[in-house]
Amino acid sequence: MGAWGLGTFENDDALDWRIELLREDDLEPVLSAFSEIKQSDYLELPECCYALAAAEVVAALKGNPSDTLPKDVIAWITSHPLIIDEPLIKDAEIVIEKIRSDSELQELVEETGRLDKWYMTLDDLLSRLK
Repeated sequence: MGAWGLGTFENDDALDWRIELLREDDLEPVLSAFSEIKQSDYLELPECCYALAAAEVVAALKGNPSDTLPKDVIAWITSHPLIIDEPLIKDAEIVIEKIRSDSELQELVEETGRLDKWYMTLDDLLSRLK
C-alpha cells in the first residue's frame, strides 16, 4: 500500500475505492465496504481503507464532511443527495471500532509509532457521524 499520511484518503487503497464510488449513483460501494468488514474475522489492509473511506462518505452525506475530503468525492456527494439512515450510521460506527481495535491497518499504524494520532483521526470521524 502506498500511504503518505494517517488521513482516511491518504493511501492508495482508499483512492482506488473512491474510483468505484464515483462510478455509481447509489451507496452500493459503501454498503459493500461495510459488509466486508462486518463479515470478516481478520481485517486486511485494503478492506479497512475502503471501509474508512466509506465512513467518510456517510459522514459527509450526513452534513459533516472532513476538511480533507477529495474534491471529486465532494462533487459526487453534492450531485447525489442520498438519504442516510440511522442503521447505516451505526454500521459506520461499528466498522470504525472494529478496524480500530483489531486489524492489519491498526497493526501497521502501531508499527509506525503514530497510533495515538491515528486514533485521533478515527475519533474525529466518529464524532462527525454522531
